[in-house]
Formats: sequence, structure tokens, C-alpha cells
Amino acid sequence: MNNINEFVNVLREKPFIKTLIEECDADVYIVGGVVRDLIMGYSNKDVDIVIRRVNTGELIDCLSRIGKVNLVGKSFGVIKFTTDDFVEYDIALPRKERTNGLGGYHGFDIQSDSTMDIREDLIRRDVKFNAMAININTGDFIDPLNGLNDINNSIVSAANLDVFSDDPLRMLRIISFASRFKFDIDSDTLDMVVMYANRIKEIPSERILIEFDKIVRKGDVFIAADLLKRTGLL
Repeated sequence: MNNINEFVNVLREKPFIKTLIEECDADVYIVGGVVRDLIMGYSNKDVDIVIRRVNTGELIDCLSRIGKVNLVGKSFGVIKFTTDDFVEYDIALPRKERTNGLGGYHGFDIQSDSTMDIREDLIRRDVKFNAMAININTGDFIDPLNGLNDINNSIVSAANLDVFSDDPLRMLRIISFASRFKFDIDSDTLDMVVMYANRIKEIPSERILIEFDKIVRKGDVFIAADLLKRTGLL
């Protein structure tokens, strides 16, 4: 965990993190893939941050003082923030995704809530080892679904029962993770992929291509091809 402590200490000294904590009285968390990769010893330039105790307007005002704010992802609950040293961060309030019946990319509505418990935000994510967070204020490690256990056992398992019905693209992400890390997919999760495989047709081709690109660049294409065939996604 030394690399995690070092990362947290470095991030805590960033001017925008200090401003969020000391001037805006925010709770700051790193979440998802960056926490996973720190634990596994991988590098990850994509740092996702979740902020509690300030609303969206306050967050934008706070960040605008110390860097460039891009609202391109605001409809999805995400603010792109670039520091003076040109490092970009995805920053969001805790949020939930609720299905709206439209299907595919536009099949869910984002509901952000600055008062929401960070655990509620984490458990709606795609897989358990992406549902981990570190509180930058305190250094506390938060793992409501025991994703660390999945990493230790080389397993990919869905974070919740609605993970694929909410966003069918996550089925490809499951396969991408398995091929990238050479992990086994949990049997219940694999059964869920088979059950929902036909819904992949709801996803626009450009989103599918992005996931295939990750598999080709980062994963084992033979593992991925076998899983695509076995699940019916092919």
C-alpha cells in the first residue's frame, strides 16, 4: 500500500485539492480504476474524483478559480477539469443512474447528490474492483463490495444485479477486464452476460468500437474472442 499512500500524499498537495478541502469544505475521493490500478501496480493517468458536501454550482465556482473547467460531460454528472500543469481530471458529485426506458446510450438518467453517501455511488458501478475509493481528506480506504478480494482472487464480478440492464455496454467491459488482467469471470456474472447478450444491439457502434480498441491495445484478444463466443456477444 506504500504506492497508494504516496499517491494520496502527492494528490493532497495539489493546489486544487487543497482549495476543495480547505476553502470549499469538500470531501474528496479518488474512485474506480485509479484505485484498482494502484493496488495492482499498474499506471493509470485517468484520475476520477468524486466530491461530496458541495453542490454542482459551488464545485464549478471553486474549480474555476484554479484551473480550466469544461462542462462537456455535465449532463452525465462529470466535469472535466484541467490544472495549470495541463493534467486533466474527471470530477463528479456522487450519483446514481436510473433507467428511463429509452435503451442504449440514452437509456438512463443521471441523478447527482452532494449529500449522498460515497458507498451509494460506488455500488452502482460496473464491477466490484471498480467500486473502491480512497478519501483524500482522511486517507481511509472504502470497499463496500469487497473488490479487493476479487483482485486477490483474480476474479471479475458484477457490482450489482442491474449492472447490465442499466447499461448493456458493461458486458463488453467485463470481457475487456478479463482479457486485460487475465482474470476469470465469476460464474454468476457470466450467466448474467449470457442472459443480457442480445441487448448489446442497443449500443451504438462507436461505443462498442471504443471497448474493442481497449481490448486490442491492453488485453489478450484470444481470451476476449473466446469469451465473446461463449457468451453470445459475438
